[in-house]
This record gives sequence, structure tokens and C-alpha cells, in this order.
Amino acid sequence: MTDPTRHRQLEELDLVELCTRVLYQARNELYLNMRFLDVSLSSLGFEADWGRRGLATDGRLIYYGPEPLLERYRQGRSRVNRAYLHMLLHCLFCTCIPGETGISFTGIWPVISPWRT
Repeated sequence: MTDPTRHRQLEELDLVELCTRVLYQARNELYLNMRFLDVSLSSLGFEADWGRRGLATDGRLIYYGPEPLLERYRQGRSRVNRAYLHMLLHCLFCTCIPGETGISFTGIWPVISPWRT
């Protein structure tokens, strides 16, 4: 008989592995269609965040909630691809800059945003 905690940890590990495969697949599909983004696409790592309800990036890592990511994938592979590309474009156009205290939004975003403060 397996310890319940160990069993849960193994299930979570399997879920993280599946999510990583989904994100690598999205990266590869984007690469095939947009080869000019090769370095940018491979510059973001992945990290599971069990409390997150979606996807986010700080310019270094893509943080994802495993269940919401897999739900997005079930709705269609292209939804994960679009989210990946959306985050990457934010990083490329300098609308999110990672810093020591978190993310600051600079670049063209404050100029074009109707919600600027």
C-alpha cells in the first residue's frame, strides 16, 4: 500500500510532466510557423504554480496552473499557442520588465493603454 501523500505527490509530478509537454509542444508549433522567434521562444522556462488560475510570465518563466492549462489545451491546442505567443510578445515589446521587486510595466504600454495611471 502506498502512502497517500506519496501517491498525491506522484500524481502532481505526472500532471506537471504533462503540462511541460503541452508547453513544449506549443513552443515547437510556434517555432515551425515563426522561425525568427527561435531565441525568444526558447528563453522562457516553465514553472507550475498550483494556486494560479491561468498563465503568466515575469519575462524569465511562464507560470501556469496545471488544471487551467490542461483545460485550455482540451478546448484546443491553438489556445495554448496563442497564450504563449501573447506572453512572448509582451516581453518582446518591453511591456513587462522583470525587476528585483516584481514586474514593472513600461515601454509602449503606458503610451497606448487607456488604463494608464
